[in-house]
Amino acid sequence: MIPTPSPVVTPRLKCVFRGSAASLPDAVRATAHDTLLVPVAVAPEDHLDFTRLALMDALVIHAMPDNLTPDQTTAWRAAFEQAAIAACPGHPADYTEPFEPPPPLDATPWQINEDHEGYAHKPGHWIVLSGDGTDETDPTPHRTREEAQAVADRLNAEDPHRDPYSYWFTVTF
Repeated sequence: MIPTPSPVVTPRLKCVFRGSAASLPDAVRATAHDTLLVPVAVAPEDHLDFTRLALMDALVIHAMPDNLTPDQTTAWRAAFEQAAIAACPGHPADYTEPFEPPPPLDATPWQINEDHEGYAHKPGHWIVLSGDGTDETDPTPHRTREEAQAVADRLNAEDPHRDPYSYWFTVTF
């Protein structure tokens, strides 16, 4: 039987680290033996309301059984709302972290269309774009998707921001 939310199970959250998993201090990792450690990825221009929702979702994912019904999931998210607000104080429209590093590059191949400006002479070839599609990370046209994917894989491996910037919370009930 899955417990129903109640004020008794309101979690206490404490933000113990801000950064990537790769830079997580050993002392913080060690807390995971005694308490639940929950990461919440924070991207540039995320607002507190989005971060709070992500925290509530992370609590449901990490602290609750896997077999929750949609209604139970919604009820637990609502039960965790006040804890998320206390853990991420401020106005919902405020930026969570105004100076966080950029998100991972997430380079990906993209096929050139016949009408693409600047590449009209290479239709069907492949270039490499950032994951959000806004930047050409490797503008060299490649004949195959496999060639472009190899370049994207190399760029992603070299990306200093490949681990997402996260807030790490300890959770106690």
